[in-house]
Amino acid sequence: PNGIDVKDVELAAKADLPEALKTLFEGPTVVAVGRLNQQKGFDHLIHAHKRARQMGVNFNLVIVGAGDELSALDGLSKELDVSESVHLVGFQENPHRFMSKATIFVSSSRFEGFGLVIAEALACKAPVIAYDCPSGPAEILGQGRYGVLVPPQDIEALAHEIVSLLADPTRRASLSANGPSRAKNFDIDAFRDSWAEVIKAAVRS
Repeated sequence: PNGIDVKDVELAAKADLPEALKTLFEGPTVVAVGRLNQQKGFDHLIHAHKRARQMGVNFNLVIVGAGDELSALDGLSKELDVSESVHLVGFQENPHRFMSKATIFVSSSRFEGFGLVIAEALACKAPVIAYDCPSGPAEILGQGRYGVLVPPQDIEALAHEIVSLLADPTRRASLSANGPSRAKNFDIDAFRDSWAEVIKAAVRS
């Protein structure tokens, strides 16, 4: 896998939110980060948000990112009558400050090259729910040990897991506490050491 700079992520996570967006985090908040395109599955996440609210759970969904599906996602939230609780906040130079304030971080990607944003969320101490898509989320989350894995593109299952985790502060606290140590497995130092072993093995052969 590629690597992340865990120290930089942890430092960025400590920054304050923009004043205009702080009120979005006064109650339970689900955060997602990524480019607004079909790959990232934000349409699934908005549908899951709607379903979760129908189950009686009120929370904000904050999606950080820009892309060509902005208008479609905005339209979908209005069509599903959740536009007051779905917040498309656009590109943010420091997305980690949003991750660190999240009640839950969700990755709803249809597919991933690896999904390092999940490792970044772990470094930010955010409890993670992710589609078990190809490829990366299951590896990063230790097959479910460090986060919740959901069958790929299963909107109903995603909604149920969001509701379940929002209702379980003890589980959230456990995932939050274990996230940073797991993230270090994907730190740039570990990435460098792995490549050094590959190069040494190639030279020996």
